[in-house]
Amino acid sequence: MKRSFGLIALLASLVGCGSDAPPLPELGLVKGKVTLDGKPVPNASIIFTPMDPGLRSFGRTDESGQYELTYQQGHKGAAVGPHTVRIRTGGEVADADGNIVSESPEIIPERYHGQMALSKMVEPGENPINFDLTSK
Repeated sequence: MKRSFGLIALLASLVGCGSDAPPLPELGLVKGKVTLDGKPVPNASIIFTPMDPGLRSFGRTDESGQYELTYQQGHKGAAVGPHTVRIRTGGEVADADGNIVSESPEIIPERYHGQMALSKMVEPGENPINFDLTSK
C-alpha cells in the first residue's frame, strides 16, 4: 500500500509540470510552388525567418516544385507575421545519421537567398505563396 501511495504521489507531482519549450505562436499554413523561368524547381530548400523574434520554418520542394512549410516538432506552417524568405538548391545533403552524402549545385540566383532575400507576410489560416523566380 505504501508503495502504491508513493507512486501515486510521484505521478501527481509530475502532473502539471510542463516542458521548458516556449508555447507555439499562432501559425499560418503555408504552401505553394517554386518555379524558375516558368519551370518547376525540384529539391529546393525554402526558409521563412520571422522578422520578429521567433523560430524559422522550413520546406523542400518536390519534383513538381510544390512545398509545404513545417514550423517545429511536426507542426505545419509558419509564425504569423512578416518573414524574410530564402530559396536555394545548392549545398550539402546529409543522410538521417548526419553524414554528408552529396553536394548539389546551386541553380537559384543569389538574389533569392543572399543578403537581399525575399519578404512575405504570413496571415492566420491558409497562405498559398508561390515563387515565380527568374534567372535574369
